[in-house]
Amino acid sequence: MLADRAHPSFALPLQCYEEFLIGKEVVREVGRKDGPLTRIELWPFNPGDLSPDQFVLAIALSYLPHEYRMDERLAIAVESLLCPLGFTLGEEP
Repeated sequence: MLADRAHPSFALPLQCYEEFLIGKEVVREVGRKDGPLTRIELWPFNPGDLSPDQFVLAIALSYLPHEYRMDERLAIAVESLLCPLGFTLGEEP
């Protein structure tokens, strides 16, 4: 699991997407309280092949800049993961 947003989020390699869809309903527009849904992020590589450090970077890069600005707790959490790897979120432009 990637994150605990309104719905749990998981990463899936893009090449597995068609097979993954078999027997599932795709919901593109959801409300915060809509039933038992799972958010799937399609990645161009298999997230299971990443080292722990690579995975941390991939997670940090999966957030958009406006998400950091909207949620200070998110920015602090991601910054604490990136700092030991020598990276930072940087300043807003």
